[in-house]
Amino acid sequence: MTNFPARGILSRLTPVPVAGISETAAAILLGLAVPAVILGPVGMALFLGPALLILLWRALSSDGDRRALAAVLRQDLRSGTWRAAALLLLWWLAASLFSETPGNSLTVWLRVTLLLLLIRIAVLRLSARPDLLRTGLRTLIAAAALTLVYILAAVLGPKAVLTPLAALRNLPYLSLPGAFTTFFSALACVIPVLVWAGWRERGFWRWLALAGSIAALLLIPGTIRQGTFISASAVAGLAGGLAALALWMLLRRWPATLRRVFLAAAAIAVTACGIFYLEQLPEPRGDRIDLRHAAMPIPDAHRQVIWAYTYHRLDLHPVLGVGPDASNLTPDAGLQVDFITSGQTLRARLVASHPHNWVLEVITDSGFPGLLFLLLALGLFLRRHLKSTLPSAHAGPPESAAAGWAILGLSAVFWTCALANFSIWAAWWHATWLTLLLFPLAVLQNAPATAPRS
Repeated sequence: MTNFPARGILSRLTPVPVAGISETAAAILLGLAVPAVILGPVGMALFLGPALLILLWRALSSDGDRRALAAVLRQDLRSGTWRAAALLLLWWLAASLFSETPGNSLTVWLRVTLLLLLIRIAVLRLSARPDLLRTGLRTLIAAAALTLVYILAAVLGPKAVLTPLAALRNLPYLSLPGAFTTFFSALACVIPVLVWAGWRERGFWRWLALAGSIAALLLIPGTIRQGTFISASAVAGLAGGLAALALWMLLRRWPATLRRVFLAAAAIAVTACGIFYLEQLPEPRGDRIDLRHAAMPIPDAHRQVIWAYTYHRLDLHPVLGVGPDASNLTPDAGLQVDFITSGQTLRARLVASHPHNWVLEVITDSGFPGLLFLLLALGLFLRRHLKSTLPSAHAGPPESAAAGWAILGLSAVFWTCALANFSIWAAWWHATWLTLLLFPLAVLQNAPATAPRS
């Protein structure tokens, strides 16, 4: 989840490519992976999977490379961030073993663990080859621009523009407003990285990245053809990202002690507000649920019902939870109920897939300790990399500071979006965050340390 200077170790990585395997191709595939979400989760996997496997093969291609990788991983485990991540993974493993569906939960746990390891290796490879980082970023800029052009054509042009996308997704047809709402959450995550890439690049690539960022900011909230489609979670994610950047712009100039006190007080306040909100949601009872009158203004009534159901059952499995990605597999969650909406009644599962909130989902699936370990790992991760943005004598160079800002913006957008959209266990969703993270992490990998490792 994080990285540390390892110049002496990385200098032993040999630059000779494995026969028939091109790291440049891997960098291109990495740049294409997140924009390929427009094709669906499988589209992303077709690009990300081969890229990570190529870089893994490269990292294991010689005795020197294998020894260098082992040394870096051992060094990682001396850090607080990676130790917290290891503790989190061990807890999720225990939750998987005692899950109500251990086979499913263990599969999810193994996938998450392998992805973290492969992303770490990708960070090392891109940091050792700056040309790969540049290739990956330029590919990301170009791919994002092309997808935005296509979305604009679909929004402003004839319905036939969506026909090729429907064919690629293996669907009989696609129509607005639903064609891009899922992709917009991924696109919201791309924007901070696009802005950062535009700052790094020069000339044509800078202008293309900035133009793409502006176009995405206009498309996501429905500014272009207002009301055609709006991804509420993506809009909330962008707002959360901007708020986090503005808050840190202020806090980073405060004395460290005052900054810690403020953040602790803010965490307590947010927790209290969250509990107060959830307490206002009535627990769903019976087999008929009226969605015409929501208890709270936001989000939609259906999500409020799912949140209320999940919240009022957190005390049933408070320690290990029901197991990763198993919240919708409990007997009560599979209960069929009638949802009453304006003009019709729909019969469906009470919790069809997941709680639509990463905090509730992590507690449900791995207990309260699982959430605490996740917050600890995320906190240490951000603490490590935000040090490069501090305006002190020990702060890093501008390039490191910019990477730190990109990590904060991206992380704030992702975790805010995840408060109301996809399952945190969905492979494509957490892979979106991790894949975009690896670009600024590769820059920070070889940056001079600005503070003791944590």
